[in-house]
Amino acid sequence: MRRQTCSSHPRHPTRFVAFLTLGILVVAVAAGTVMHFAAPRATPFQVGLAVDSCLGIFALLVVARLRWFQAVGLGRVESWQQLRPYWPLLLVVAGSAAYQHSFRLSGTAVLVVLLLALVVGFAEEVLFRGIILRALASKGTVAAVVASSLLFAALHLLNGAGGADVAYVVLQVATAFAIGVAFAALRIRAGTLWPLIGVHAALDYVSYAASAGHAGTVAMSLNDALFQSTIIVVLLAYGAWELFGGSSVQGSEGRFVSGKAQKAGGRA
Repeated sequence: MRRQTCSSHPRHPTRFVAFLTLGILVVAVAAGTVMHFAAPRATPFQVGLAVDSCLGIFALLVVARLRWFQAVGLGRVESWQQLRPYWPLLLVVAGSAAYQHSFRLSGTAVLVVLLLALVVGFAEEVLFRGIILRALASKGTVAAVVASSLLFAALHLLNGAGGADVAYVVLQVATAFAIGVAFAALRIRAGTLWPLIGVHAALDYVSYAASAGHAGTVAMSLNDALFQSTIIVVLLAYGAWELFGGSSVQGSEGRFVSGKAQKAGGRA
């Protein structure tokens, strides 16, 4: 009797990802709408926490339904060697914190933003570098990385709906794509999602704390644009290096297997 394992791919990956993306949008819009009417005085951070909490629950339900906890990288870290490729990302976090250097939060807002950053990091990593990247593996590694990164970047176009500065939205979308490429490459190489969740949360916390919920409401300065562009180039370069130049350090859990490799394994 053939046993279905967590490493199986959807029979129709493109259709699966399309429906999953639709589900993400429905959950986000529904949660935002409920918050608008139920808590009209809620801060942007509180609304974000509600929306991303719902997305995190949605992600967990999908992972549980597919039995993909290990397949998407939520298994245990088997050795410290698996964490080695992630260390350079701490330089990006440190650089962002040093550049921002002025944080505008105090009191309970610090805890709310910290919780928001953790929830966003978990929800977005599980959805994009976990489920979507895994679902598209049958299309090939590079295609899966690029497609999941484009979808992640497209999600950030929603920030323009709130009247944010155009330059801010463009750079944020470009940054999201670069993050998607670098993080997906690391997920494939190292096999675990947990460090990416932590780094994502740290980057978001720095951004939220520096903007105090008002990001994109004023025109972006030239220095901000240059710094953000530098981050984009660094992330894309590191992602390409990890994708094409590094050797795999992943453990047996959370192993990323492309469609071609899986077929070859099936014929062996």
